[in-house]
Amino acid sequence: MVVDRLSEEKKRNIEILEKLDEIAEEIKEIAFQYFGSCKVFIFGSVLRKDWHPTLSDIDVAVVTNCEDMEKILRFKAEIARRWSIFELHVVNERIWDFYRRFIDEMREV
Repeated sequence: MVVDRLSEEKKRNIEILEKLDEIAEEIKEIAFQYFGSCKVFIFGSVLRKDWHPTLSDIDVAVVTNCEDMEKILRFKAEIARRWSIFELHVVNERIWDFYRRFIDEMREV
């Protein structure tokens, strides 16, 4: 049972990886619906090519001026319902500038 569940999760995550650009664009569109003007970046292991289909998440940063925590949580919940593998970092420009110092690979969507 556990092996079957992990096998299904691995398969689903590989399918997401194969469609990453398309899904990232969808995430960006959803982010615009919630926050208006924003920037979306993919970063981390998925770009470094050391991503693992059952052990890794896919890091996405959404850079926005939105400070409405309820709106941010609703956005995160919507993405998690669709694609639970994404780790969303919803941050403002100042925090993103700090984050970027520690990110070796990133790509704007």
